[in-house]
Amino acid sequence: MINLSCTLLYVEDNPANLMLVEEIVTRLPSVKLLSAQTGSEGIALARTTLPDVILMDINLPGMSGLVALQHLLADPITMHIPVIALSANAMPHDIERGLELGFFRYLTKP
Repeated sequence: MINLSCTLLYVEDNPANLMLVEEIVTRLPSVKLLSAQTGSEGIALARTTLPDVILMDINLPGMSGLVALQHLLADPITMHIPVIALSANAMPHDIERGLELGFFRYLTKP
């Protein structure tokens, strides 16, 4: 039997949203969840832990998720990590812009 595991980094400043994702991930024993509350913290954690995937909020304090994505894509250490936007910015132009800037996928929060 193959034991597949992965590491998910969630960059989110809203405690309620973080708790929701934590609750979901606890049901997936093969997924290790890491979290950061700012774009800068997320970039630093991504560089040191090299997660398999990153969930990134757009509206973060200090540095937006869009700017954090640009830093991750410009860094040879992290440029291979798929970054998925998870944002309340749900207008079609927000989604298009996020995908154009390099998000692997763009998911909207209800």
